Amino acid sequence: MRNNDDAVSPVIGVILMVAIAVILAAVIAVFAFNMADDVQTPKTVMISAKLVPGGIESTIQGGSRLAQLDQITYSVNGTGPKTVQSGDFEVGNVFPITTGTDGVDRFLAVGHFSDGSEQILLNKQF
Repeated sequence: MRNNDDAVSPVIGVILMVAIAVILAAVIAVFAFNMADDVQTPKTVMISAKLVPGGIESTIQGGSRLAQLDQITYSVNGTGPKTVQSGDFEVGNVFPITTGTDGVDRFLAVGHFSDGSEQILLNKQF
C-alpha cells in the first residue's frame, strides 16, 4: 500500500494566497479611505511636580512640542481644572500651585496645543 500526500501542499498554498490577498485588501482600504490621517502622534512636552509646603511646585523640563503649547491646566485631587499659564513656555519655568494643604493625593496637568488638541502632560500620585 502506498500513502498519497500530494494534496497537502496545494491546500496550504491556497490558504497562504487567500491570507495574503486579505491582508493586501486591508492595507489598500486603509489608504483608500484615508484612515491613516486620523492617527495623531503624541506631543512630547515634559513637566515635573513635587510637593512643597502648602502646595505643589511644577517645572517645565522641555520637549520637542514646547513651542506649540498654548496653555496648561491642572487639577488637584479631582478639583479644577485651573489654568497655570497661557503664552510662551520655556524650559525651567516653575509654577507654584497653592493648594492650602499638604494632603495632595493626585496632580493632573493637561497641555492645550495650538492645533486645538489636548494631551495629558503629567498624572502623578503622591
